Amino acid sequence: MKIELKSAAEEYLYHCEASGYTKKTILNKTYYIMYLTKFLNERRGITYLNEIHFQDLSALMILMKKKGNKPQSLKTAYAAFHAYFSWLCAPNQQYLPKNIMSKIECPKIPKQIIHAFTSEEVRRMIHVFRYNPFLEIRNRCMICMLADCGLRAIELRRIKLSDIRHDYINVLGKGNKERIVPMSPILKKIMIRYNRERSEYIKRLQYAADPGFP
Repeated sequence: MKIELKSAAEEYLYHCEASGYTKKTILNKTYYIMYLTKFLNERRGITYLNEIHFQDLSALMILMKKKGNKPQSLKTAYAAFHAYFSWLCAPNQQYLPKNIMSKIECPKIPKQIIHAFTSEEVRRMIHVFRYNPFLEIRNRCMICMLADCGLRAIELRRIKLSDIRHDYINVLGKGNKERIVPMSPILKKIMIRYNRERSEYIKRLQYAADPGFP
């Protein structure tokens, strides 16, 4: 049975959505799979899945490199294409007999030394914020959480008050994977101060909106 490129791409993207991928992941996959489909159809004259050869995919990777895509972007694209073709030849699909993307070498990323903040730089960032007004307390707490727990920025943004326990935090990381991150006594002390000031701040906002608020 011949499967059209567009039909296969749409089915795969619905599969990703049903699998619970994050919105950001689905947007990235949509971009790369639509880019792949358009290239195969318009540049290589391909309409059906069984017409694809690894030379077509190699030509796509070469084109992306010539357009100035950096190694990290090329590796991200390769991973998206590889995952797509793995799904196409999975036992419950079998739209293709094998993953032809496997014949193409994965782009290599040059190793770079990551220069982390020094202890003095972290201390200076923390002490930029004082304990008044509330927003500065919040900002100081955020910097402390990043430094103490080693969180990603997006992980910090996802944290809810219900995720913060006595001495640890439930963190939702990449791929919607949860992990437990312990809190130091110093961070716990800052969190107690933040929660107290937050409650007072909310009360002031509610009173300003409704002077009759108890």
